[in-house]
Amino acid sequence: MRLFEYRYSQIHLNWLDSLKLSINVATLVGHNDIRKAVMGRANRDASADEMKKMEAITLKAMQDGAVGLSTGLIYIPGTYTKTPEIVSLAKIAAQYKMVSMPRICAMKATVSLVPLKKH
Repeated sequence: MRLFEYRYSQIHLNWLDSLKLSINVATLVGHNDIRKAVMGRANRDASADEMKKMEAITLKAMQDGAVGLSTGLIYIPGTYTKTPEIVSLAKIAAQYKMVSMPRICAMKATVSLVPLKKH
């Protein structure tokens, strides 16, 4: 089975630029899209090779203009994700001084957002 190739779409960013909008538009690269591109909907931990592929996709997205990484851990395949996977991808965003944005709607919990620090 060949999974689709994930590309942070420079085409869409160019199209947005062409609209000459009077508002600012910023895009995030979605963790679920990255994971699906590499692993489909697999309910398991990512292998070392799969992590390298997800990290490469995240890095390319940051280089192409994403302002950060979004996570939706209440959606498949994000529900199968363990913390180290998110941390690994968020560290890439942090290298570019970008954000990691969790989707927390419909959750009844106190969430503390801590800025990412480069170690």
